[in-house]
Amino acid sequence: MRFTFATAQPPALIGNPPYNPFIFRVGNRGLEVHLPDRPPTTLADPSLLGSADDTSDPTRGRYYKTAGNLPFALDMPTRWRYPLERASILQGYRSFGPWAESAGQTRTDWYLSDIDTDFLY
Repeated sequence: MRFTFATAQPPALIGNPPYNPFIFRVGNRGLEVHLPDRPPTTLADPSLLGSADDTSDPTRGRYYKTAGNLPFALDMPTRWRYPLERASILQGYRSFGPWAESAGQTRTDWYLSDIDTDFLY
């Protein structure tokens, strides 16, 4: 992501990374998706936290992850091939599951190795 300002802004106004980028559904502003463990904004619908596959628990600072620790969003350090429509990221990147389950402690190169391109664009 790149930010370009028409007028230079002081760093104190912008803040320091890591930022909290997110997406939301057009027509349903309360439906936000953030990077794992990043809190929703005040405009998010709190009743959606912990629903369906989401195991968010604000009291523990846990947000936007499944019971298996799979994140709802990723911040990739490089270009990558994303999964085909209806294909699971677990099919294309076989080390992704162990990486997510370890909370990012193991298989840190999951997007570089053990790849099945049949499931990727």
